[in-house]
Amino acid sequence: MELVSGSGSNETAIDYQAAIERTRMNDTVPLLRRLWTATEVTHDGRYYPMQDVKIHPAPVRAGGPPIVVAGRKEPAMRRAAILGDGRFA
Repeated sequence: MELVSGSGSNETAIDYQAAIERTRMNDTVPLLRRLWTATEVTHDGRYYPMQDVKIHPAPVRAGGPPIVVAGRKEPAMRRAAILGDGRFA
């Protein structure tokens, strides 16, 4: 199983929504990695606040499934390098 996510835009009218999605991704990916450890997680993030959440059973693969970040622009490539396990161009 792979988690594939991407955000971005070439259209000015939807750039604001794309910026929100990128911010959400920056919050989501580290949270997912913490949740996949099968320990209780408390998170005070902007999008997904939670207290004492535990996912059981933990994923079979240590660290959870690979996270692949999509994008061709430099910010997407940077995000893939920092947050992801791979990148789709």
